[in-house]
Amino acid sequence: MTRTTFVIPVYPGTTHLDFTAPHQFFARVPDAEVIVASRAGGTLECDGLTFAGLPRLADVAACDVLCVPGGFGTFDAILDADFLAEVRRLAAAARFVTSVCTGSIVLAAAVTFVLAELLDIEDCNCALTHWAESPEAMAALANWRPDGVLCDFETMDYSTG
Repeated sequence: MTRTTFVIPVYPGTTHLDFTAPHQFFARVPDAEVIVASRAGGTLECDGLTFAGLPRLADVAACDVLCVPGGFGTFDAILDADFLAEVRRLAAAARFVTSVCTGSIVLAAAVTFVLAELLDIEDCNCALTHWAESPEAMAALANWRPDGVLCDFETMDYSTG
């Protein structure tokens, strides 16, 4: 059996459940390696949960599955060019790229052009996420509509969330 490598990139403000639920599931996959990493590595505190001994995302060579969790730190994360560059790099070579909740906003910011290139799509800018996200924030990253629909199924390039 071939080893499957899962990477979960965490950032300040990651929501516990968005991290722990996928982590638990991935850890139970036979012959899985689950890597939790951050931009700077080391220690990261998120709402009382301390991640320690994290590798730097730049030190993770590649992964089969990239799963980006959501959280209240999402909008700060998309302003971190180094974090987005590492997510983009890992996503470009991953077999599966996925997210939880507002992690889809990180993916929209980081991998839109990667998906457009891979799928040969000229305008690939759709993301789906939790209904509670503000129109102002979503308008900056996706084709948000007041009815909460980010993309029509007929024109949707990809979806996450």
